[in-house]
Amino acid sequence: FERFCAELVDAICLPEKDIRKDDLTGETFIESLNKSNLFAISLDHENRWFRFHHLFHDLLRNEMKERIDPDRIKQLNLLASDWFQDHQMIEEAIEFALKGGDPALAADILEQRRTNILNQDDWKLLGKWLSMIPEEHVQNRLPLLLANAWVAKQSFRLVEMMAYLQRCLEIMGDPPERTLYYGEWCFLTGWMKTYLEGDPPASLSLLNQALDLIPEKPMGMLRSELELQTGITGYMAKSDEAVQKFEKRLSEANMVRGVLWERLIFGKATISLLNGSLGESYHAAKPLNEYCQNIGNPFLEGWSAWF
Repeated sequence: FERFCAELVDAICLPEKDIRKDDLTGETFIESLNKSNLFAISLDHENRWFRFHHLFHDLLRNEMKERIDPDRIKQLNLLASDWFQDHQMIEEAIEFALKGGDPALAADILEQRRTNILNQDDWKLLGKWLSMIPEEHVQNRLPLLLANAWVAKQSFRLVEMMAYLQRCLEIMGDPPERTLYYGEWCFLTGWMKTYLEGDPPASLSLLNQALDLIPEKPMGMLRSELELQTGITGYMAKSDEAVQKFEKRLSEANMVRGVLWERLIFGKATISLLNGSLGESYHAAKPLNEYCQNIGNPFLEGWSAWF
């Protein structure tokens, strides 16, 4: 382990709720290390997390490989993965599931957390976690294929995005079941039809289907992004109904600053720009720029500054 704490040591080395009085617990283990000065380095002010000096760490790892059966080492790694997952340390949970020889478990862990990380709007972190999962354990999992498509979209890796969407369509079948995942596929495919194929009316049809299938809870960030895209595409498709819905949602969102407000203001600035109204675009984006500076959202801050 690159780092450890008393609770993690207990979870791996002692059977649950079976600690005898004379057992060496995680707490007494760390106390012993400190007293013996055995190269344990504290990583925080609370003295909760520790690591070994890297040379001592390498020595212990080599000793473990020589003395402990490989299957037992895998079991210990899987126990660590469970502990990290229980404590919401997802990257470590995925890492130790893979070390434990269970890539399917690693994929399960990420799949279960997919909605949370999408709502955090942290595409870089999602991409990092996805890159840890072997590709063969992604290709038949619709939620992870879509997650990869979202990351590819945000990174403008459009050929890769289209390949993931094509694989999604193969899994969903024809006709696809109208589920949340189909709604996400409609959203991403509609986005491509707007900006890559130049077909706003076809895009608007797909985006409206996505609106029916992607709920505001628990998909708050994706829903707000969808409403932004539907408004812009509706304007481009010259759809009075879509523009009116967008304006109504914008007036409602003005009451509460948050993710939906951010996206709709961005959409208003974009529509004004497409309409050739540079002054309106500037004034629409100004409060968004000030807001994003305060909350620390560099992505939207950069776009709003551009307007």
